Amino acid sequence: MRPKTVPTLSKKDRSFVFLILGFLLFGIIIIADSTIIHSDSLYNDPYRFVFLQVGWVLMGLAGFFFFYKHDYKKIDKIAGLMFGVTVVFLLLLAFVAVLPCSSDIFFAPCINGANRWFYINAPPLPKLPLLGVVGFQPGELAKLTLIMYLGIMLPKKIQENKNVFKVYAIVTGLLFLLVIAQPNMSTAVMVAAIGTVVYFSSGSDVKPLLVVAPVALLLGVLLILSSPYRRERFFTQL
Repeated sequence: MRPKTVPTLSKKDRSFVFLILGFLLFGIIIIADSTIIHSDSLYNDPYRFVFLQVGWVLMGLAGFFFFYKHDYKKIDKIAGLMFGVTVVFLLLLAFVAVLPCSSDIFFAPCINGANRWFYINAPPLPKLPLLGVVGFQPGELAKLTLIMYLGIMLPKKIQENKNVFKVYAIVTGLLFLLVIAQPNMSTAVMVAAIGTVVYFSSGSDVKPLLVVAPVALLLGVLLILSSPYRRERFFTQL
């Protein structure tokens, strides 16, 4: 039986890891410097946001080392499961977004005219020790899910000589539409961009992208002009 080899970091990899750790530490310092007073006034705990940020950083590092030590090709089942879970959460938010913003949906409240957050233990459910009310944005989960799912599916379709662009378009388009339904155009655009980068990185034919690009650009312009908030924000940034 061949002994299991443990991946080792090269000098360049170590430099890259230390650079990431430096940015993460810098981010925690910035969070601490900018939120202490606000956190103390809201929660009577000046370091609440700092602890939350540290928790997310630790989770991110755990994910990094997990994928570093495991062959990504072995996570195809996990990727499919995550994609399904993400779609379910996005469908729930899309359904809630159809309801009037005045509707009292405790697990997916309407904030500033959008339903982007999903709360696991929102009131009247009890708070979790140390964490309080725990919530997340399924749109952010969609970014990670899309990378994993397309990263697994596209190479398979290439080996099977299947229509790779069709898979990319269906998967990315589905997540894009579900996110835009919240509505959350900025995250939807990021989802589309991430899917496109993964497709391009797979080495697939880029000609279909050149055909779809003008249509996608026109759709983006229409979405911006159809919303007073998006229109005002767009012209303000110009």
